[in-house]
Amino acid sequence: MSESQEAVSEHKDETVTEEGGVSERTRSPYQCSSCEMDLSVDEAYRCQTCADQDLDPSHPINFFCDVCVTAGHIRKQHDIRDVQSHQVGVCPEHKSLCFFYCESCEKMACNRCMKSHESHKFVPIEVEVKRVKSEVFEMLDDLEKKEKLTRLKSEKLSGVSNEIQKEGCEIISAVEHEIEIMKNRVIQRINAKMQEVENAAQRANENLLSFVSLQGNLRDVLGSSNSGALQAFLDVKVNYREAFRAYLSNWMTMVQKQIC
Repeated sequence: MSESQEAVSEHKDETVTEEGGVSERTRSPYQCSSCEMDLSVDEAYRCQTCADQDLDPSHPINFFCDVCVTAGHIRKQHDIRDVQSHQVGVCPEHKSLCFFYCESCEKMACNRCMKSHESHKFVPIEVEVKRVKSEVFEMLDDLEKKEKLTRLKSEKLSGVSNEIQKEGCEIISAVEHEIEIMKNRVIQRINAKMQEVENAAQRANENLLSFVSLQGNLRDVLGSSNSGALQAFLDVKVNYREAFRAYLSNWMTMVQKQIC
């Protein structure tokens, strides 16, 4: 008997009648297709790899418990999803489902990881996801405020550009009777200033698009499963930091050049 067959056999759950016989239990919507254990929505998993290989749409979706999906699918490097088809956390080292989060390493961990991280602090995935979602709400609030400020500054930059253009026309008109050299110097100065404002406005619009995109990604985190939300948040957090570095760099440049 193979390793996966032994794991499923040991995990088999049967209902024994009063007469000592074995009866079939009523299958729940989320029942392990291997060991027939009844599962809650948070305990059920499905194999996307096997589903993609099954070309008959009439076949029902197969669900698995954590033991059976590990023995029969994760160890074969299959794509494992939850009931809502969100990817779940799988330990790449031990080929096991991740039920914990290592705060010391800032990454998800399985049961076997805890043995090699003895001095580290672990919390259940659902606890860390709850904390992450709280942080996501704070980030969204901060992004919304900065989005509003960016819109105001972008509008102000457009007004500044128009004012500079108007001022340039007036200066050109006033110096037309002066020598050609002075006129050319004024035009060059205006064009340079206009270019600075246009560059600043373009960077501001890029900041704006980045903030809007980050908000969408963060809202997707709120709609993901526990481990899916955590992985998505870790990815978004990197982009979040990069967006704010670009935001600060842009406004520091405008302050130094006295654009706004």
